[in-house]
Amino acid sequence: GMLPAGTMLAYGGAVESGAPLAVWKSAPASPSTTLAARRIDLELALKEDLPSVAQIEREIAACSDHVLAERLRRKRGVRRAVGDGTTSVMPIWLWRIGDAVLLAHPNEAFARLQGELRAQVPGRAIAALNLSNGGSVGYLPPRAVYGRDLYQVWQSPFAAGCHEAMVAACARAIGELVPAATSASA
Repeated sequence: GMLPAGTMLAYGGAVESGAPLAVWKSAPASPSTTLAARRIDLELALKEDLPSVAQIEREIAACSDHVLAERLRRKRGVRRAVGDGTTSVMPIWLWRIGDAVLLAHPNEAFARLQGELRAQVPGRAIAALNLSNGGSVGYLPPRAVYGRDLYQVWQSPFAAGCHEAMVAACARAIGELVPAATSASA
């Protein structure tokens, strides 16, 4: 049921049938063949109360509860991955395939990431891949859910606002990869 290569459906008018019905006809198309790639390194703030690796190791040494000790070991692994500083750099890869954009990052953003990007860069097919290329350290919850007792919030090393910073950085990068003047027939 797919159209032949080099064609698209174009509006061919309306037919009255109790209500106007659109008529679609096959028309020639010249899809974009542009390929481009970009990587951005986004510096994200870490939670202010994130303990250092040394503090977590002291907690592990003093812990006799095997479940809590496992949580602390995981927390130590996250802290080692992001470092003992106040920020951490997260790579984001973006690929333009025609007029569509595919982006990937190592952490786990909420599904709303794609919808927010599509709203900021309308008319673009955008797909986002979580947990890509290794190096995952946690979730990127939206600011609105911080302060709630959610696993995604307390597990994440990232401060409130990092999800929104990622959306803004990706929207800018997508705008540079696929300028607004580009159309499906360009």
